[in-house]
Amino acid sequence: MMQIPKPDAVNETDYRMYTVIAVVGGLGTLVHILLIPFFFWIGAYGLSAFNVFSATIWGWSVYVSRRGKHHWALSALTLEAYVHAVLAVSILGLKPGFQNYLWGGAAFVLFNDRWGMKMLITTTCIYAITYASFNILAPDIPYRYNYPDMINSLHFANALIAFIGLALSCFYFRSTTLRMEKRMARLAQTDPLTGLSNRRHMLTSLERERGSAQRAEYGITLLLGDVDHFKRINDQFGHDVGDMVLRELADRLSSRLRKNDLLARWGGEEFLIALTLGTEGNREQTAEALRQLIADTPFHCNDHLIPVTISFGLVHLNPTETLEAAIKRADIAMYKAKATGRNRVWVSLENAHEESS
Repeated sequence: MMQIPKPDAVNETDYRMYTVIAVVGGLGTLVHILLIPFFFWIGAYGLSAFNVFSATIWGWSVYVSRRGKHHWALSALTLEAYVHAVLAVSILGLKPGFQNYLWGGAAFVLFNDRWGMKMLITTTCIYAITYASFNILAPDIPYRYNYPDMINSLHFANALIAFIGLALSCFYFRSTTLRMEKRMARLAQTDPLTGLSNRRHMLTSLERERGSAQRAEYGITLLLGDVDHFKRINDQFGHDVGDMVLRELADRLSSRLRKNDLLARWGGEEFLIALTLGTEGNREQTAEALRQLIADTPFHCNDHLIPVTISFGLVHLNPTETLEAAIKRADIAMYKAKATGRNRVWVSLENAHEESS
């Protein structure tokens, strides 16, 4: 089923409620509009008039839900479903099946997250007691209106409508909940400024990649890069421009890396890259190409042309060392690149005590 667009007035956390009300509310409005001529046709004029009110309530609920007032919409639908069922059963009896609408109304009770536990339990109990009371008190109410031969078909239709409403409520609540959970998981793994992996997700990905590398017998190279004189950029052009520089830098690095490589914003103006299976050629040359990609073309941010360079520390991951130790070596190598003039790649040899530029 298609995803329902989210209006601007609806909060992200309330999107589930809005989706349920939009779908089921639209169905309920249509059903109540159709019941207006139906009740008039069989001669139940009071119920026909009441359904004008019911259709208005359901349509109004969809409208106020679009404006972010889901609590009012759910409360109104809970009350309308209850009154509609009680009124229809008290007039027509059980045979037409309007008592089944209480099942759909129960969903609105349970979905109302603004009600406290006492209110939820009380209202649910009222619904359950009323439904049970129908079977005790209403069987003797005769059907006195026109077309009694259609009662069985009407009962089936009402049961089906109630089932569809309840099923749609549960489906859309479930699907939007899963969508929100996936989005929250992505947010927990993503740096909000650049859209890259964050530190925690990068470490998890590296551990997984390291297991694959050991099984397939390929190496992993780590590049830890830090933007040179980034504080000057912030001081001269402002933090908004500094953020634009970081986003552009992330885009440039992403454009040059291969699909299997990993890239994360490590923190501040630091970026960590893992060159993995599928990285062609000499990895020192790849690192140098990345450095040149940043340095050769100034960054165009807010009508400013800003020269940007980056210093990289490069390590080839030793199968016997921990990730923390390898990243520490990359950090030391990066500071070597800074200390020897910046805008360069410093390679840490497998022996942690010996480096070369």
